[in-house]
Amino acid sequence: MGTDKSKKNPSKRKASRSAWGPKKRPRVLFSSKDFFKDLDESDKQLDLFLKPEDIPFLLDQLKLSKETGSQIEIFLEAIRRKESNEAEILKNTALSAVFYGPSGTGKTSAAKAIARALQKKILVTTAGDLLSCWVGDTEGKIRSCFQRAQKENAVLFIDEAEGLLGSREGAQRRWELTQVNEFLRQIEEFKGILIAATNHPSLFDSAFKRRFPFKVEFDLPTGEIASEIWATFLDQACLPTHWAHGLGCEGKLSPGDIKNVATKAFLKKVSSLDELKGLIKEEVGFARASGRTIGFAPHTQY
Repeated sequence: MGTDKSKKNPSKRKASRSAWGPKKRPRVLFSSKDFFKDLDESDKQLDLFLKPEDIPFLLDQLKLSKETGSQIEIFLEAIRRKESNEAEILKNTALSAVFYGPSGTGKTSAAKAIARALQKKILVTTAGDLLSCWVGDTEGKIRSCFQRAQKENAVLFIDEAEGLLGSREGAQRRWELTQVNEFLRQIEEFKGILIAATNHPSLFDSAFKRRFPFKVEFDLPTGEIASEIWATFLDQACLPTHWAHGLGCEGKLSPGDIKNVATKAFLKKVSSLDELKGLIKEEVGFARASGRTIGFAPHTQY
């Protein structure tokens, strides 16, 4: 009969086991302690309110189209008249607006300027800040966001809102429906000023469209407004401002795109209008190839 060699030579058995190293316990990738720490960090992000005195620009300093400016003024007038209890019809009207249009057209800057005009704080967040990988956590973040804005009497601005306001028809999981329903409930109960921004208004659920009585379109600048934006950024880039005349006809670009071109022109030490037009052609071509316009930094004033 065969014998177990490992039993006869225990030292050899220990040596073979140690060759593989000490036995390790499986590493916990994400503990419950980490989970609650993550929740605390997300709550801290929602505490970041921007005060009106920290907003460095006014509404009339933004290069908005006449129609967009007019729509914003109507929204502001409704807020002021409702807060003064001036009109009965406004008592049951939600103070909520949706800003829609291509990326980089000034939706975030306009929301901040509105808060400054009203002398209110503004809480700026995105759908990405509110969405969570944990089931039920997104609903909690949504509630917290609205409650904190309500408590501070602040303007609540939610960017990239299509991530939370999407159609429920395409929802495949139960938690996707509960997130949208929670958002609907918070909008209904919110007594403050809500502004949502999106580049894709067609993705909104029909129930949300009804809950935003004020809809403001932000389009790409053209004509005189485009020339004024070009002049602003050319001046910042130490380039001749008279080049701005007629540049709006070179291709429709957002203010963010225009800033990108002016920055590139400064870095490349462009010395002629033809060189600048070449950079504009590149930017327009890229925007068309990607099927969208390119955005600008959130705190850019133009």
